[in-house]
Amino acid sequence: MNDQEQTVSRLEREVGVALERRDLNTLRRLFADDFVGINPIGAEVAKADVLAQIGSSDYEPESIVNDVRRVRVYGNVAVVTAQGTARGTYKGQRADMVFVYTRIWVEREGTWQAVAAHASPAG
Repeated sequence: MNDQEQTVSRLEREVGVALERRDLNTLRRLFADDFVGINPIGAEVAKADVLAQIGSSDYEPESIVNDVRRVRVYGNVAVVTAQGTARGTYKGQRADMVFVYTRIWVEREGTWQAVAAHASPAG
């Protein structure tokens, strides 16, 4: 991997750690204000939705691991394909899931931020 690919791969792992730790400040930094994604159950989520869900007492993560499979960089845009494994509870119910996803990162003024993502259940 080149330097840009390594940087984006590291940021992708940071997302998983921040989700697991419910680190809203890191997520605010890593996700662009105009971020939009599709989660593994097919719902559209904006940055504010992600922060609200992660910050909610309904969400109790045990572990989240993002296994980056490929990073491709095109100038100031990077496309990540990966597999995520999440374990924990949501509203008191087990919410373990393995999913595959694509996340798009854009470098603006020297800072990489996630701008879009799409996830689907693995299987």
